Amino acid sequence: MVNDKPKLNKGYPHKHHNMLSKLLSLLTLCLLSQLSLANTSLSASVDRNKVYLNESFNLKLQGNVDIDFSLGGLMSFGRNQIEAPTIKGLEDSFEILDRQQNYSMRSINGDTTTEVTWNYTLSPKQAGTLTIPQAILQGAKSEAIVIEVVEGKAPIDADNPPPVFIEVETDKSDVYVQEQIQYTVRLFSLGRLSSGNLSEPATSNAIIEPFGEENKYYRMAYNQRYEVIERKYLIYPQKSGALYIDGLAFNGVLIDSYQRRRIRVSEISDAVQVNIAQPNPNFTGQHWLPAKSLHLSEKWQDEQLELSIGDAFTHEITTSALGLLGSALPPIPAVSNERVKSYPDKPSVESQAHEGGSYAIRKDATTYIAIKQGEITLPEIRIPWWDTVNDVERIATLPERTIIIKPGAVNQTQKNEQPSSIDLTDDGKATPNQESEIESTAKNTEPKHNESNQHALLAIIALLAFGWLLTSLFLLLRLKQVKQDLNKLISIQAPDSTTSELSYKQLIEAIRKGSSDIPKLVLAWIESQRKQNTVKSAPITLRSLKALDESLAAELLAFENDRYSKNATQTYDQQALLEALKKYTKTAPGLKGKDNASLPPFYPQ
Repeated sequence: MVNDKPKLNKGYPHKHHNMLSKLLSLLTLCLLSQLSLANTSLSASVDRNKVYLNESFNLKLQGNVDIDFSLGGLMSFGRNQIEAPTIKGLEDSFEILDRQQNYSMRSINGDTTTEVTWNYTLSPKQAGTLTIPQAILQGAKSEAIVIEVVEGKAPIDADNPPPVFIEVETDKSDVYVQEQIQYTVRLFSLGRLSSGNLSEPATSNAIIEPFGEENKYYRMAYNQRYEVIERKYLIYPQKSGALYIDGLAFNGVLIDSYQRRRIRVSEISDAVQVNIAQPNPNFTGQHWLPAKSLHLSEKWQDEQLELSIGDAFTHEITTSALGLLGSALPPIPAVSNERVKSYPDKPSVESQAHEGGSYAIRKDATTYIAIKQGEITLPEIRIPWWDTVNDVERIATLPERTIIIKPGAVNQTQKNEQPSSIDLTDDGKATPNQESEIESTAKNTEPKHNESNQHALLAIIALLAFGWLLTSLFLLLRLKQVKQDLNKLISIQAPDSTTSELSYKQLIEAIRKGSSDIPKLVLAWIESQRKQNTVKSAPITLRSLKALDESLAAELLAFENDRYSKNATQTYDQQALLEALKKYTKTAPGLKGKDNASLPPFYPQ
């Protein structure tokens, strides 16, 4: 029977599957090649086209770039792979305060787009119509942008709070020459400053000094909470006329916590003008001293106003003023008089911080030595100064003082110890030779309070020396007592001859009875004999005994060998051991030559 059914080709499905696989692979390669050949585009935009000269604005460049989608390209993808666009001539008209770069990739319906964004923070260098040139990236170009820059500062209000601004102020707008001006600077920042530099005030014909410490606090402004950095300065104008204080400049980096980015900021404060007037014509003093307050005070080394020839006293005058530099305070001259010699000290000048400004202090001290009998008058001290608070002249005064100088010795101590060797003339004045002697002696004479200090110092030294002597005596007595206690202890531990004799008798008895502790007893007896005779050495053993007495050591070894060795021959001889012990008592160190008649016989009858 013939089979009419056609034969099936079993290899056909396999060949059809191979063809479909090859077609899909070809389509995939085509798609990938199209992705790798994506076109590069570039666009530019700004957040504002009109800005003020003190403002900054943002320039954003956004582009689609050609990215390698191969496995190696994706593994090496990073920021350094794409260079920033080229913008020729941008820095001619603008200052680049900050620049940042971001990447983003997205896929929509199988289409992958890669975008790179460059953000620039720009500040105009001049007013007028400025142009941001076109940017170029891999052949793609952006459009140029026109920016209008307005002269002056941008208006500030609650709807447009500035990120940074500076306040400057002075406590006075009209002052006299050399009058103190307090200049305060406050830097407001809307956020935290990570870095920055604030310039110092500068002007001509004035002395400027920092005042106090930098202060930080918070203040509300434009419905915002600002961090404030406050600094203060003291300015002393040296010339009349208009005083111009230049504006302060700030450049720094501000951290914007809301947008989580760093912002480069810059700001310039307003300039300040102060009118400087000449000294008031109604002022009567020799030195022009404009201050808020000025006082005089004095201090005497010795309050008594009666002295003897040769005595010395110190007069210290302190001038203190609020609102003046220490260098502006006038010196107080020493008194010139034939009855005293004056020796001015170096003046002390300092300035302290006060809430009202600089508090200046000057101290003038003079030491006077009496050389002639009579009265001396220290005149009244008057210092005119100008009260800048009430705009009126005032005078600080110290009353005059009269000091009586009596005849006497060069100093009271010498007068009590020896007769005075000073002869006075009829008018109570020392002779020329004695006057030079008084001056020479007085120069080397310490003031009375120094003498009391020396007496107190000598008393302290005497007390310390007395304490040292008591301590030394106590230590000597204690050392003597310790020596006595040590001798008592030695005498208690030292064996007497009776104890030694009993020990020897016990040793002989043990040898006769054949005690198992014969070597130990012999060594103990030898040790006690050596200690009794003050022979100092290491503890005795059978090995060390061999160096002292070889025959005695051999007999003891023979005793141990017979007693403890299993295969030992009989070598121990009791009589030989006794003879060796007797010989040892005659030849041992410390026992040689000793009368042994007191020793009991080996074999008593």
